[in-house]
Amino acid sequence: SENPVLVGVVGIDWGDYEAWFSSQNIDTQYVKIIEEKPMASAYITTDRQGNQICNFYPGAMAATPKISISNSKNDIAIAIIAPDNTKRMMDFVNQCRHLRIPYVFDPGQNLPEISAADLNHALQGAKALILNEYELELLLDKIGVTKKKLFSLIELLIVTRGEKGSTIESADRKEEIDIAEPKHAVDPTGCGDAYRAGILQGLMKNYSRKKMGQVAALLATYNLEQYGTQNHHFTMAEFAKRYEKSFQEGL
Repeated sequence: SENPVLVGVVGIDWGDYEAWFSSQNIDTQYVKIIEEKPMASAYITTDRQGNQICNFYPGAMAATPKISISNSKNDIAIAIIAPDNTKRMMDFVNQCRHLRIPYVFDPGQNLPEISAADLNHALQGAKALILNEYELELLLDKIGVTKKKLFSLIELLIVTRGEKGSTIESADRKEEIDIAEPKHAVDPTGCGDAYRAGILQGLMKNYSRKKMGQVAALLATYNLEQYGTQNHHFTMAEFAKRYEKSFQEGL
């Protein structure tokens, strides 16, 4: 268990979410509330092959209040810059670089909206870049580089591949990560975010790439087995037992 800090912009319907975050001991000191708008919302339709269509309403996310993380009362060990208002994403890149906070860049569905210049700027010095196979091809095409050239900008490239697992790659080495076999597949929505939680834990704890990827894969599987994006739960003892069963090695 770590001490995560949520950073972002929310709307007038934040109350239930705030209560949930509070119940999970997640720090919300950097959350800005926009009273005039509801929160961003997404409606995702998934077919039996796992293909998804997403309808998205930005709501309060479109607002651009200044959020400074420089006055944090806690040392920030690592940050993840995930899909958000693109101006705010780039502001967080600049803040992390100025404060020397290692960050994972996770452009996701915002890739089409981010300029090539901003992408190059965000990638330079990033601890890791994480995306899926389609997003990787889109990014390489957009900034006009080969995958090999990408490693002059970033340390680690992490690519999720759905049921085919994932890869964690640097300039000199590529680690293939298997999935953790699910008991049953219910809903893939949120699996990428669960996977990212494992990556952040691994980077913080200096896990080997294989162990980091396998922790991330098992977290994604827990999410896959539940309907919705944050309804999975487990004890650390249960997680360790299932990790050993899934990968034939101890956690």
